[in-house]
Amino acid sequence: MQSDCGGKILRFRPAFGHKRVRLVYLDEAGTDFKAPVLAVAGVLVDGDSEWPEIDKRIRALIEQFIPEPDRPGFIFHATDIYHGSGYFDRRLSSWDRTEKRIPVLNGLAAIIDDLSLPVVFGHYTKDKYGIGILTGDEGPKKLGAMVHGAAAMDCLIQAERWLNQYAPDEMATVVHEDGAATKVLIKRAVNVLRNPALNGGLSEQDCYEIGIPLKRIIDTVHFADKEDARPLQLADLCAFVLGRAFKDLPVPEYAFRTIWKLSRWRHQNSNTQKPSPPFAEERSS
Repeated sequence: MQSDCGGKILRFRPAFGHKRVRLVYLDEAGTDFKAPVLAVAGVLVDGDSEWPEIDKRIRALIEQFIPEPDRPGFIFHATDIYHGSGYFDRRLSSWDRTEKRIPVLNGLAAIIDDLSLPVVFGHYTKDKYGIGILTGDEGPKKLGAMVHGAAAMDCLIQAERWLNQYAPDEMATVVHEDGAATKVLIKRAVNVLRNPALNGGLSEQDCYEIGIPLKRIIDTVHFADKEDARPLQLADLCAFVLGRAFKDLPVPEYAFRTIWKLSRWRHQNSNTQKPSPPFAEERSS
């Protein structure tokens, strides 16, 4: 392909056959010191075919549930929707009952369901993390950062495994919700997981099955606001729902079943037990 630009002939390589790059959107739940479980979760998105549809459908949800004056820059936060806080203040008649707010969460979950977006997640119970290895003197802030980093690493490894299994000709880059206090730690985690020397004595086949070293996760981890990267609102839903489920707290049924179904691929050769949380709909009926 050629272009005449100011008398110079520019030659561009056609894009056909080049590897596509997926986007891995991650968010976390349970970073509060008092939260017993911390979860990082997210979705893998095809930037060409799925990103525009996600953006369009989140905009449609905003138009469906949010009055026009409040729409510019609006962001869905799963914790506010579920608990009836923030914009979804349960003291207001429009949001005063759980059954009024859960359809919003279901609308977000339906995007994940309809597009069959692969879900990745990592979670840890904080007081059980590093038993026998850590001294116990780390303090809640340092411990929380370590747990957050470990859960994010789990997500990166799972994304690598998904690409190996289902999209061997593709690469991926990671977008994490901004505001994480562990930015530096998460970025270092990518570098560590890319190092082929840190295999812990595992065989090449074992490393491949686990998903290390990372070969398909390119670039560093990018941090963005939910307003600027709308699929982060789906990652927010995944982290919120799974974080509650692993604490045996009530969750929206459809959202939980959808997220677990689309994370099912990762349970092969995994000892992760499916949580059995109560459903919020049963509690509100």
